[in-house]
Amino acid sequence: MTRALGYSTQDNAADLYSNTSEIIAQVAAFERDIFRVAAAFTRNLVVQASSSFNSTNAAANRTVDLSAATPGVERIIRIQLGGVWVSLVDLEDVDAELPPRAYLLGSTLTEVASDWGASGVIALVIDYVVKPATLDPTSNMSQTITLPDEFADLLAIRLAHYLAIKDVGRDPAEAQELDTIYQTRLKSMLDALDHREGEARRRFLAPYIVPGGSE
Repeated sequence: MTRALGYSTQDNAADLYSNTSEIIAQVAAFERDIFRVAAAFTRNLVVQASSSFNSTNAAANRTVDLSAATPGVERIIRIQLGGVWVSLVDLEDVDAELPPRAYLLGSTLTEVASDWGASGVIALVIDYVVKPATLDPTSNMSQTITLPDEFADLLAIRLAHYLAIKDVGRDPAEAQELDTIYQTRLKSMLDALDHREGEARRRFLAPYIVPGGSE
């Protein structure tokens, strides 16, 4: 909040930020947006995790609930079953890859037929890009964000932009300038993540989306 207020002398009006629940909710939404943009751009987001998940007890079409994972799952990178990689396929074309396979609907990972082996509970190891830790709007302003310090100014800029557009009658040029600053810094973060990951080294890389199907 202090860093956001530093972007404009007009933000000194306390009624702009007196509602801490509103401010915390906005910061939480901004942070989720940043993680989602980065996760779509690169797998090498600021935080990754590798965790074991147990399936339901069945002989086929077993499921794994990812909604309760801590930290939360933003994007799955790969899935492993007893040292074998599980292919993540589209529900509309489950035969696109060889077994073992799984498809994702919402936050539920589902086995294709009985690909995961003998009946019973199966443990899957999933590498994934995480979601930011949840911020509680009913708590105080001392909660810790997930975004590393080197990128934390993105939240301050977004909050400053929010206060600028919230302040009725303020020159809209200020909000436009803050948005430009934010987009520049966001690109800088994405470039940093891209450089950190380096050039992809896989046997097959599609340079474009193949037309047709559900795309």
